[in-house]
Amino acid sequence: YTTTTNGNIGRFCRRAAIEGIGKLLPLIINEEDKILILQEQLNLSIGKVIERACESIDDLRQKASNVLTKLVTSIKDNNNHPLHLYIKEFNLLEKIFYLKNKEEEKEEENKEFSNKDWLTSKGFERLSLLLNSTTYGNFALSGFVLSAGSVCAWTMENAFLAIVSYLKPHKKDIKNFLNNLLLINSKMSERQIDPTPILILFRMLFNDGQLKCLEENADNSIIFSNFYKLIYKLLFSLQTSPYAAIREKVASQLFEAFSLLIEEEEEKQINLALELLAQTDWSKWGDEKMNNSFLEIKRILKGI
Repeated sequence: YTTTTNGNIGRFCRRAAIEGIGKLLPLIINEEDKILILQEQLNLSIGKVIERACESIDDLRQKASNVLTKLVTSIKDNNNHPLHLYIKEFNLLEKIFYLKNKEEEKEEENKEFSNKDWLTSKGFERLSLLLNSTTYGNFALSGFVLSAGSVCAWTMENAFLAIVSYLKPHKKDIKNFLNNLLLINSKMSERQIDPTPILILFRMLFNDGQLKCLEENADNSIIFSNFYKLIYKLLFSLQTSPYAAIREKVASQLFEAFSLLIEEEEEKQINLALELLAQTDWSKWGDEKMNNSFLEIKRILKGI
């Protein structure tokens, strides 16, 4: 895994994979109009391209969207190529990725969506329709999570607004939505991907008041509890960071968190954790005392 002046090699690999899928999918139909791969493989292939179409890197988002546009358009313009019979929710994909040609545009009063618009807020708004999909919804959400947790403020804002627009008519399903986020986190953990984007999105939802229905009984909320565990897990992973500033910041955050715990039965353990956090010199990388404090705090946290 290396980088060049143009970015990391992973991006180039994903771009090549997107292009490859786009060229291969039209070829999976045999002479008898049967697909040559499993339905699950077809769903996964399209789902992964959709995930990239919703992600934070502009280059990949545009490439994935264009590949899907080309695929859907070729099927639509080819008298409904038999592949459309096997692509799940093709009507939804058509609604999003089928772009009208110039002759059709002339008949419309409003300016139509174009390939360039995938890089604008209109692109995120259009792609947010995928969140309603039973087949591709989680793929789209995975991409939106990366965008909402992006370091680019514009991408973060537009991805978040797209998610909020999806949530508005689905307020009753907020628990299901958050469970999907946790499911995505599990998959990211398996691939050793940083879960920070999910936590950033969770914080944005919290600050925007999207989680009020859960805040009323937060102490008894399994979902909140799972997110707490995710936060603590991330904090502990950073507690052994090679950077002193990060270790000290994590210790400060943990100290604040432990200070809010008022369980009488665990008071001694909490006080011990606070003492370790306050008295340990977290600036000394590889220090035995620091490592011992880390392990002891981790043990205490598991117990409470």
